Amino acid sequence: MANKEPSLNIQLFHQYTSLVSIQLSPSNFLLWRSQVLPLACSLGVLHHLTEKEKPTTEVVDESGNKVQSPKLNAWINNDSLLTSWLLGNMTEVLVMVTKAKSAYELWSFLEEQLMPMTREKVVHLTD
Repeated sequence: MANKEPSLNIQLFHQYTSLVSIQLSPSNFLLWRSQVLPLACSLGVLHHLTEKEKPTTEVVDESGNKVQSPKLNAWINNDSLLTSWLLGNMTEVLVMVTKAKSAYELWSFLEEQLMPMTREKVVHLTD
């Protein structure tokens, strides 16, 4: 994993909440997505939505001992904040995603389930 994990906190996520002007519903996924992706990118956590991989749990230190990866704690913190923030920006879609255990799982599910519904509406509107 080549991404440097930023150090984020709840206050930072709270400050950015107003930048997403709508809550996700089954009918507005593309619009909601167009606001969430640039925000995740600017916060340095886009890889949590697009990459399944997470840091290894252990690394070898200078002495050759296995120790807990320092990147793992930051990754878990950021992924939990992002997942909670995403869930807080949803309405009736929330009941569909209760089994997601990470931001990646949540995002993948939303794209898999809501993108086809959105495309159907676009096709229907253009016919």
